[in-house]
Amino acid sequence: MRLPTILLTFAALLALLSACKPKPDTEVAEESASASLRVSLVKPSLSAEPGSLNANGMIAARNLVLIGAELSGIRIQSMYAELGDWVQPGQILAKLDDRVIQVELRQAKAQLAQAKASLATAQADATRGAVLRKKGLVSERDVEQIQAALLSAQAQVEIADASKAAVALRLSFTEIRAPQKGWISTRSAQAGQLITPATTLFTLIENGELEWRAEVFEHDLTRISVGTKVQLLPAQSGDQQNSQRKNSQQSEAGQSMLTGKVRSLGVEVDPAKRTVMVLVQLNRPASQEQAPDAYGVQAGSYASGQFILKAEPILTLPSAAIVERDGYSYVYLATANSAAPGLSIAKSVQVEIVKRTGTRVALAQSGSFAFDASQSVVASGGGFLVDGDRIQVVAETQSTPTASAPAISAPKL
Repeated sequence: MRLPTILLTFAALLALLSACKPKPDTEVAEESASASLRVSLVKPSLSAEPGSLNANGMIAARNLVLIGAELSGIRIQSMYAELGDWVQPGQILAKLDDRVIQVELRQAKAQLAQAKASLATAQADATRGAVLRKKGLVSERDVEQIQAALLSAQAQVEIADASKAAVALRLSFTEIRAPQKGWISTRSAQAGQLITPATTLFTLIENGELEWRAEVFEHDLTRISVGTKVQLLPAQSGDQQNSQRKNSQQSEAGQSMLTGKVRSLGVEVDPAKRTVMVLVQLNRPASQEQAPDAYGVQAGSYASGQFILKAEPILTLPSAAIVERDGYSYVYLATANSAAPGLSIAKSVQVEIVKRTGTRVALAQSGSFAFDASQSVVASGGGFLVDGDRIQVVAETQSTPTASAPAISAPKL
């Protein structure tokens, strides 16, 4: 009876020892692979294409002319220009009450005539004095007095003539004329209004020229130079934007895209916004100089646009490779895993997106979050990963931009 008991005990010990034996590495790898996420890797694409820089700003008159009166204390008699009128140089815009100045002008003319009469008398006296002096009939003192009277009469004529010219000039000031051609953008006076010092009657957009005053961040200013081409899209209402989305056959650029070029770069940084103003001259057909809608926008409207930069190498990835978390952008790398050959460890790396084009994004290649073009990233599904997750790489491909992706898209407003 004891022999069967011993055999049973021995068999139980062998089973226990077999259960404690470590599993082969192949079995561990298979179990680990089954518990990991299968991913594909993609390498960034490096290509050269025209770069762009987005900015916002106001549409404004290139040169704004303030038109006022040289006189004060006089009422406006008539107004001849209206808001939105196109005016030519020298065109009369308003007329002031000139009755008092007309009286002053007649008085000045009379004084000039009187001075000329006195001069004629003095000249006659001088002629007679010269004859009498030759005959010795007048003293030297009398001759000097006659010459002094002649000089005084000549001076009085000059004074009267200058007074007349001054009054005539004041009379011309009663006609308010346009100094340049352009659009009347504001009219701030009415007939019957009393003119006071520093009163502005009209505001004129010289030559009807508008410009875009873009606000560019100071660290981007070095990418722009005088002559850089610009595309901008005026801000639109919600109804207009919905209408544009419905009409797929007509592009945004074809509807209201404006073009221009940089004419001046600012030299002062706004301390609050950290931006610099860049002035962009907008293009306008010469034949539409006097057309109210030559630009399709009005001064004071808001617009977003892009500076078209020189061709530069850009690093792009599919949008699916980007993981957005807490307002930051990340990609996942597959790092080596020494504990489990054939598997990798997921590691997140923060990146900076400089442009979105279709289904791709461009990454910064310099700065704090510069990305190395030689690194491959998880092509999709990164949102399900966290740092330290085991992943199994099943494929690795080269990222290639699609031909249909536009190089430059209209800015989102």
